[in-house]
Amino acid sequence: TVTERGPGGVARTLKVVGTEGTKTFSGQNRIRSILGNARLELTRKDGSTTSGLRDLPSGFIYIENEGTDENNVTSFTIYGGRYGHGVGMSQNGAQGMAQAGKSCMEILRFFYNGCEILDIGDVSEEMK
Repeated sequence: TVTERGPGGVARTLKVVGTEGTKTFSGQNRIRSILGNARLELTRKDGSTTSGLRDLPSGFIYIENEGTDENNVTSFTIYGGRYGHGVGMSQNGAQGMAQAGKSCMEILRFFYNGCEILDIGDVSEEMK
């Protein structure tokens, strides 16, 4: 169970309950490492698959309990985001926006909402 999320929705704390007790893991990279396994097959949004990744590609995850079978083994499906750290500009998102005809300034304003974009020549020495 994801028990805490960061500001962008990334998993920050994960609680795992099993036959040997309860463990809590903190930090996006640690969670991605704990849940990852090179033998797992990951299905991408376009339906293609990949394997061989040691860590989950993203900390933007949702975990669905699929139930327990007759051997008392519980299965889970992990739905996740894309590659990356989840901070700043998404290269895939920016590329999609550009392909849809958005300008550089529109893309920058979308990802850095509330920031002022200036020409470096307009920036005072105090700000440099």
